[in-house]
Amino acid sequence: LQYQALRDMMDSYPNNVFIVWTLAPLHRLATTEDEATRAKEFVDWVKNGFLTEDGKNHPNITIFDFWGIAAEDDPNPSMGKVNCLKYEYEGSHFNSDSHPNYTANQIAGPQFAQTIVDSIENYFGTSGDVDDDDEADTGDDDNGDSGEDDDDCAATQLLDPVDPRLAILRTFRDEVLTKSTIGRKLIEIYYNNEKIVVAGMNKSPLLKTLSKKLLESVISVIEQLYVL
Repeated sequence: LQYQALRDMMDSYPNNVFIVWTLAPLHRLATTEDEATRAKEFVDWVKNGFLTEDGKNHPNITIFDFWGIAAEDDPNPSMGKVNCLKYEYEGSHFNSDSHPNYTANQIAGPQFAQTIVDSIENYFGTSGDVDDDDEADTGDDDNGDSGEDDDDCAATQLLDPVDPRLAILRTFRDEVLTKSTIGRKLIEIYYNNEKIVVAGMNKSPLLKTLSKKLLESVISVIEQLYVL
């Protein structure tokens, strides 16, 4: 009933895209066989009935099957238990902490990131996108250098101009963001608004400090999810 109420609420926001995760499986020491079986039954309903049982379309809702990634599906695994967090994804084999480990995050993270991109593109389509022979302006000129003065860009204002992390950002821009409609739009938005952002940071030391922390967090995520 709670999920059905949430579905109705999400339907009322047609300009937003929602991604519903299936359940996170519990550590084998944190649940029972019956509870794990019921959790699996609920996951199956979310995947197969949640968006179809009422006979309506819910185009702005996407299901991300985290359970399918993290849960053990072998009825008789050599290690671990079926319908529980996979043994190889356990943070510890000796306590009941159900948080998945680094290995699980490395597997699930990129898949979730791609689901975000796919959900937006599938729902909003390519409306407003540029033609293939007229790529969105990424700020690059014919020499491959930024059309904007790198010394004036927001990232350079936040990091030292010789900071190697700037190269990570540029590579992510050129080798990842430019490959998708959403990515190119993000680049376009960034270059169209960076002067406003820089001016705002220069007026507010607190905003500049917070922006730097945010940028460093973004770079850290990029380093974790992508090999550039």
